Amino acid sequence: MSRAQGFMIPLNQNDWTNNGDRTNWCSAQVWWTNQNISLQDSSLGPTEAKVGEAVTIAVGIQGVVEPDGTTQMAVIQNVQAWACYPSPTAGSSSAALVLPSMQSSNPAFVGGQPVFGSNPIFNPGDYQYSADGAYYLIALSGTWTPTAEDLVPPNKATHCCIVATSAGLAEALPKDGGGFTGNPVGTFVASNSDLASDINICTQPYQGQCNIAIVPVGGGQIRIPGSQVHEFGFLAAGLSANRSTQVVLEVTPVPQQDQVDPAVLRTLKAGPYRDLPLQPAPSSGLKGLRLTRNTYECKGWLARLIREAEEILEEVIEAVEHPFPHSSRLRLRLPPNGVQPLLLQLELDDALPPGSVHVFDITQTDSTGKRGGIRVGAIVVP
Repeated sequence: MSRAQGFMIPLNQNDWTNNGDRTNWCSAQVWWTNQNISLQDSSLGPTEAKVGEAVTIAVGIQGVVEPDGTTQMAVIQNVQAWACYPSPTAGSSSAALVLPSMQSSNPAFVGGQPVFGSNPIFNPGDYQYSADGAYYLIALSGTWTPTAEDLVPPNKATHCCIVATSAGLAEALPKDGGGFTGNPVGTFVASNSDLASDINICTQPYQGQCNIAIVPVGGGQIRIPGSQVHEFGFLAAGLSANRSTQVVLEVTPVPQQDQVDPAVLRTLKAGPYRDLPLQPAPSSGLKGLRLTRNTYECKGWLARLIREAEEILEEVIEAVEHPFPHSSRLRLRLPPNGVQPLLLQLELDDALPPGSVHVFDITQTDSTGKRGGIRVGAIVVP
């Protein structure tokens, strides 16, 4: 069943209004910008983490109205989350992509931050309505501190893909002697799971994913010498454990009309650039963009992961004809559980005023049509 029972992790208000109906869901919207998954106590904002700074993952759980309009009590028993490399994967994840600092901090849960105990939740009156037990923003137990080993060069911050899942009881009733009985819903990921078999955001309203990265342009931003090109490093990943996967990577600008894209704006207003005069950058301010292979040297755990994949890499990256101006596409074949470091290169007009924001979607589509992505905001800073 794709419709939520009892509670869910809503992508946004529309997802909650539709009772978490995930029928053909991942083909219809940008599902990797979940509004109810974030980092707390990060000086860089809710989707970025600074090396050496402890942060907490927060997950918003909300009760749902039953299809017949009735309300019933539910119980949240477990909430888990993982900080992964922001690879544009199709609704799933893999233990191989969990950041090394998180794996070492909590190996019993493959980087997972368990468990929120038994807490009653009641169906709500409005989206993110926190009174009367209708919505909980749960700060998961323990903190996570990124290390330099997490970085995908040339990035200077850890851009997080946060994957979360929840489990509990729908149609819950108190039991004599304490506790509750009800209909089990959601997913609890065991410590020996590879995540790929348990995580499927495309079908499970009890799960969510947030992949948003903010790239500052100007000031201390590193540039390619002699050019006006700015860079963002990320990974493409093949999650099949037993076969190679052909994927197409594409980056396209996101139309913003008269207001900064809502997902990016929410992140910017909670981060260090909140006081800038935030405004959508005109399309004329984008001089070019390109996807290319990342030739920067990766270190530590990430370097080992990439080296193991390249030993059985079947096909080098192939450029695909661009479908329209200001877009870029690559086709590549990834080995089983393989990863490929890539770069997004942006060339922007230096005349843009501080606070100007460009937004891009990097999407990965496999041979079955499954799609995932990263939403990237590039903001001009003083």
